[in-house]
Amino acid sequence: MRDTLLWLHIVGTGIWLGANITQAFVGPKLMANRETAPGWLRAVQAASGPLYGIASGLILVTGIVLVLNSDGAYEFSSVFVTIGFAVVIIGGALAGLVFGRKTRQMIGLYESGQDAQVPAIYRSLGMWGILDSLLIVVAILAMVSKWGI
Repeated sequence: MRDTLLWLHIVGTGIWLGANITQAFVGPKLMANRETAPGWLRAVQAASGPLYGIASGLILVTGIVLVLNSDGAYEFSSVFVTIGFAVVIIGGALAGLVFGRKTRQMIGLYESGQDAQVPAIYRSLGMWGILDSLLIVVAILAMVSKWGI
């Protein structure tokens, strides 16, 4: 059971980080073209909630069960577990407060013909994406190294 839970935990993390990397490399190419940018933003808006929701749900649920089933080897107060929870919480906050809001804002600007403002917003969004990805990478390092154990 532990191996299956750990595998699902890793799959959730792979989904989250993979989606970030895809958006970082594909997004700028599609955003550079006025014809493809609105469609890309709509696709990101439609897919992000379910995709990141599944990823963070897998990470959260499997992480909790892994700690509960560790026979005391790991605790919720363990540094690496705390870091993992913090990153999931921060990621959720960024999703609602930054990523979703800015994506909706850019779609609205395209729809109203005010798209000259979009590049600055998209660059800002990219910087937040880098932060989100770095947090995930730090959490992965903390988990693999079992910081605090």
